[in-house]
Amino acid sequence: MRKCLTALSIAGFVVCAIALSTGEEGLASERASAEEATVEAAGVEAQRQLAVEQKEEWPESISSDTGIRTAMSGPAQIDISVSRIGKNTQHDYREYGIAGDIAAFSAATTACNVGTEIAEWVSGSSGRHPLIAQNMYRMSADGERFEMIGMSWLKHSFCALSEPSCGNCISGTGCEALGIGCADTYTASRNGSTNLGPRRDVNPVGLQYGGSGPGTHDHPYPSPSGPGLIAGRLQVNVNDLSHAGAKYYIEIHYVTHDEDLNNRYNNASWVHVNMPPSPYTGNITSNLPISEQQIALIAWQEEWEGTETPVMIQEIKDSQRGMFQLAWRVSDNGEGTWHYEYALHNLNSHLAASSFAIPIPEGVTLTNFGFHDVFYHSGDGYPGSGTFDGTDWAAEDTGAGGSRVLAWSTVTFDDNPNGNALRWGTTYNFRFDADTPPQNTTAAIVHYRGSTDGPGAPGSLNGTTQGPSPLEADCVGDIDTDGDVDAFDLAMLLGAWGPNPGNPADFDGDGDVDAFDLAMLLGAWGPCS
Repeated sequence: MRKCLTALSIAGFVVCAIALSTGEEGLASERASAEEATVEAAGVEAQRQLAVEQKEEWPESISSDTGIRTAMSGPAQIDISVSRIGKNTQHDYREYGIAGDIAAFSAATTACNVGTEIAEWVSGSSGRHPLIAQNMYRMSADGERFEMIGMSWLKHSFCALSEPSCGNCISGTGCEALGIGCADTYTASRNGSTNLGPRRDVNPVGLQYGGSGPGTHDHPYPSPSGPGLIAGRLQVNVNDLSHAGAKYYIEIHYVTHDEDLNNRYNNASWVHVNMPPSPYTGNITSNLPISEQQIALIAWQEEWEGTETPVMIQEIKDSQRGMFQLAWRVSDNGEGTWHYEYALHNLNSHLAASSFAIPIPEGVTLTNFGFHDVFYHSGDGYPGSGTFDGTDWAAEDTGAGGSRVLAWSTVTFDDNPNGNALRWGTTYNFRFDADTPPQNTTAAIVHYRGSTDGPGAPGSLNGTTQGPSPLEADCVGDIDTDGDVDAFDLAMLLGAWGPNPGNPADFDGDGDVDAFDLAMLLGAWGPCS
């Protein structure tokens, strides 16, 4: 073991700062330079492996087998954030071309440990390393819709470099840990490599530590299927890339296994990107700074900030401490109807969602139902099933009176483990028009899984949103519709006395203008409210 040159006290524990040899000092920059060239990928892999083999021995109080965090108990916490996408001063994105009607991409990413405890970055089959998910979104030219149009399989991280790019980096933690205030970068080529793993078995907020713990996963995991040009990578249908005036965004989400559960809601960041034209082999560029610790839906909210029809976002947590984020915007169509647009993002709920419902008042007319999801790919379904089902959620207007709802739904896990659930790291859209303006209401989300293992009766959760308001009630007794129930209306009622089906004075609709209708008119006497 090398000698400890400097002992640092961090959160009550002693961490040893190690002096690196001249060769070791150049390891990080050497690897970073090598990663820039795809042709040197094999050499980079060897460099990583060398770093693993030459990693620091753990201090006696820290066991690589039981986990670094065992030694760092107490108030200190790990907190992983995405600090860069596509690098800083240079554009590090990869465009792989088209297979069929699918284009594939990848982006460089940098993760930072902004917490007060070193984070595990253990290579290999232990599952004790972060996973990197890549997503793409499109906002329509008019800003009305914000939709997820692509997703990738997961890059498995390994050998943290503990680079000094995101804070006061306390390095010397070896290859299997990311130091406090330190960064770890993966190039676009590495994040688009062919050894990506599926998302399906990862529970981002599991409640145990170990093989089935939060953010952990099984090894070995299957390889993605399909054409090698696109398999497992960030896949987008070319039809989703040809919308004139649209804006595009890449979102990166790190899934960890050793963060405190309360620190798992800031693991995503996003950036606006400029997409190359077909055949999508040119350079993706990003002109705006990254938006750290935010989901991409914030871009939609920023688009309408300060307007009369803003985008609102509500956070909704489930029983396993997974989080959904519901964004919505209501706009006046200008011809007596309003458009209701919802985007439901599942940040990290393993229970997923199988239904989304909005209460609808009786008598409100609904039109132009819509639904949008993102396609799964590369054989990510459970073994023997191929890819998850992509059947659109069906919209159904059911119930009457106070129980009327408009619900979109798919099957539950018990019905089909490969159903088109709203799984973690994805966003689905729901939309319709109604003939009444908005009011505050409560949306209902039904889980897809009944338990973390899947089977069982799914639970549900609610979140505040907006939906159609009731129809304005007619002013009973105001026969001449002047806004007052008065002597003129009384005279009109008396003039229609007797059998008179369909007459406006027949308030109770029994075909007769009689004493019952007179009583209703007198009970409503005065200005209409």
